[in-house]
Amino acid sequence: RRMRARAPFAPSRIAHRAHTARAHRVRSRRASSARVRMSTTHHDDRWRSASTLKTIETNDDCDAARRTNDAKWVVVGAKDALLENGAFARRAFGTNERAARTFERLVESLDANATRSTVLETASEDDEGLLELVVCVMPEKSKMSRHNSPIAAHAMTAAAKAAIGDRKKRRAVVLAAVDEEAHCVGALAALARISAPYTNKFRAADAVVDGEVYVGVVCGGEIWNGAETRSLPKAVRRCQSLVDMAPNELSPDAFVDEAKVVAGELGASVKVVEIKRYAQLVEEGYGCLAGVGSASSRDGRDPALVHLRFTPKGCVDPDAPSIAFVGKGITFDTGGLSLKSKDGMCGMKTDMGGAAGMLCAFESIAREDAESNFKTPLDLVLCIAENAIGSGAIRPDDILVGKSGKTVEINNTDAEGRLVLADGVAYCSDPANAACKPRVIVDMATLTGAQMIATGRKHAGLVTDSEDMEHTVVRLGRITGDLAHALPYAPEMFKSEFSSKVADMKNSVADRANAQSSCAGQFIANHLHPDWVARDDTAWIHLDMAGPGNFKDGLGSGYGVALLNALYKEIDSRPQ
Repeated sequence: RRMRARAPFAPSRIAHRAHTARAHRVRSRRASSARVRMSTTHHDDRWRSASTLKTIETNDDCDAARRTNDAKWVVVGAKDALLENGAFARRAFGTNERAARTFERLVESLDANATRSTVLETASEDDEGLLELVVCVMPEKSKMSRHNSPIAAHAMTAAAKAAIGDRKKRRAVVLAAVDEEAHCVGALAALARISAPYTNKFRAADAVVDGEVYVGVVCGGEIWNGAETRSLPKAVRRCQSLVDMAPNELSPDAFVDEAKVVAGELGASVKVVEIKRYAQLVEEGYGCLAGVGSASSRDGRDPALVHLRFTPKGCVDPDAPSIAFVGKGITFDTGGLSLKSKDGMCGMKTDMGGAAGMLCAFESIAREDAESNFKTPLDLVLCIAENAIGSGAIRPDDILVGKSGKTVEINNTDAEGRLVLADGVAYCSDPANAACKPRVIVDMATLTGAQMIATGRKHAGLVTDSEDMEHTVVRLGRITGDLAHALPYAPEMFKSEFSSKVADMKNSVADRANAQSSCAGQFIANHLHPDWVARDDTAWIHLDMAGPGNFKDGLGSGYGVALLNALYKEIDSRPQ
């Protein structure tokens, strides 16, 4: 039974335990003014999480939070941003100069990557009481390498997540300090990840739920209130929830239903163009996607190709060239007949992280339509299947015919992600497909374990046929905190890895020591329509996010939502 949530920031008489273990009972003098307006709630009751997340979107929100005695405050940022002309301290502590001085002395005493907590006396002419404060100091930008986020976004997430862990029933108020507006989105995305939205643990009827989490970004002494504060956090959290959901909950049918739910929430600007299921996929030649989902379809878990389209209010021509997001949505991956080990199979519910990131990035972009002037249509294509074993499973040595018309000899049924994406990009790039006319195709997938060997757990592997897009994605990755690092794009070197004596190509490489992640991306590119590739106004981008799609503890990170949101805006802002 879900506990009733209290009004946000409603002051109350509470027992406040300091690190000295002394209990202090305090009450705000200005109870009537300590109520904050309802900020955006980034939550869905279906996630069953222990707490909700909301954004602090105005200076008044921050002032009201300061007058709340049942909150644990967490502050994260580099020293320069936290101490910048005293602006952050004034925003956080208002007219309470003693609290501001104590805070600044604490910050000055800390080295980078250090965390310290204290209790501040918040008594002033406006309010009285004590405030538990945790300060997490991030490295300065000058100390960050060129391949990292300048605000140390990953460290920011880890520090804030650890700091709110013991809040129990208290609310947590988390403020990130940045010194440039360009980094506000990255800080917001970092904070959106700190409270896992999904759980399926038993909860007794009288269980005490964890307190709400409020997050905000301070830049130049003011609460940042960009459109992303209302679009990104829920989208990031939805992505995390989908990745963490058990495969018996997130079946192919359930994933299709989730796409419909998102489309319904977004209103008239989003249209469900079509949803193809197993029989239609087979009939229309989507042999790769249908093949991967063939075994599970025998039990009623049909594969699907889902196409949603967002037409922004600023779009003059709805038929103008679009941007297409194509996501791998393998709801569970046994490996097929090339069966994974018992240890290797655990966690394969997360193999739909690419499609989850694409769906949620699409959601975040459409949610900003009312506050923005986007012009470019956005197509979302989800390639959803379960790679199961059974009488209908594809076999090594089988030959599949993809939507591109090219034949694929199967030499590894556990290299299924590239198969479903092959049909996805063929669908998007087909000149005969009037429903989708993109000038940029972006595919994203938890594709290869080799990606983690090549670029690690925090950087996605990036393969693209456009040098401009390569630089753009890497730059936006550093800004948003969804890091990406370029891998070689060299079709002339990698196509031979898929040579087959009986088909156009095999689906897995001959030499596993030869740039596997680049080769996997190249397999997908092999199924782009040649007429689309030959145009001088198109670009293909592939993101392999097997590593950054999850935190090290296995929970979903929400990777890709902020990056793709920024990438869409970058492309949309350019002249066609």
